[in-house]
Amino acid sequence: MINYLISLLYKGSFSKTKFMSHLHSFLLFSSIFCLTSCINIAGDCDTDILKRIPNPNNTIQAIATVTDCGATTATSYGVRLVEGNNPTDKGTPENTILGSNKSVDIKWISNDTLLVNGIDTTNGFNIKTHLRLQKLHTDVVILFSR
Repeated sequence: MINYLISLLYKGSFSKTKFMSHLHSFLLFSSIFCLTSCINIAGDCDTDILKRIPNPNNTIQAIATVTDCGATTATSYGVRLVEGNNPTDKGTPENTILGSNKSVDIKWISNDTLLVNGIDTTNGFNIKTHLRLQKLHTDVVILFSR
């Protein structure tokens, strides 16, 4: 593209001002293209379930996930609670209780208490110590261990 613009300038097909205008447009387009190829604008993250365990009375599931958004971002791990026992349900984002830099282990201690082992929140991930589940009208306590 740049060679084409230069050849038109040397052939006298258009003025230097017009050439500079086209060159600026080309550079702007190139910059935007480069930036959008490095930023995940489309939200093309892959989230996989590493572990899914129901609480003792099978009314809530704890799900350990891994999320990968591509080469320009770090892999992140999370824990989400799912109301009900549907084995294909990935839950809702507001029921995410943890983001971590490394994989975690999850274990129900009782029907309403979950233990999460191995967390790493050094990059500022949030941790919830309790969560109100709207459908079940139940509060879940979350205990953490590094």
